[in-house]
Amino acid sequence: MKRAEIDDIFTQALEAADPYRAVMKQVSLSDDTLSAGGAAYDLDRFTRIIVIGAGKGTALMAKAMEDILGDRIEQGIIIVKYGHGRPLKKIVQREAAHPLPDESGMRASPSRSENSVCRCRCVNIG
Repeated sequence: MKRAEIDDIFTQALEAADPYRAVMKQVSLSDDTLSAGGAAYDLDRFTRIIVIGAGKGTALMAKAMEDILGDRIEQGIIIVKYGHGRPLKKIVQREAAHPLPDESGMRASPSRSENSVCRCRCVNIG
């Protein structure tokens, strides 16, 4: 196998594993219809959009959701591994240890008052 072929395979593997690209490939918005994972959601039927996530790739996934939904997102919270945050506009990021949880992870979990905003009709994407 030639070096160029190896480089191409490596690049394709990195692109396939990129959380941002994965979301952009699987989630789309057309007018008021959000499509994700083969399902379609009429956003006119929802009064709020709240993004919640956790994990190493979550910041890039949240960035993709912000790019797709923009100002339709009311708020959000994600918990990311230390040093894996990214600039986001509407989604709050909190850092914690991974893979073993630490005290920061416990503090990063949404508070009772934050959970109360989520008592609504929810759609889990991903």
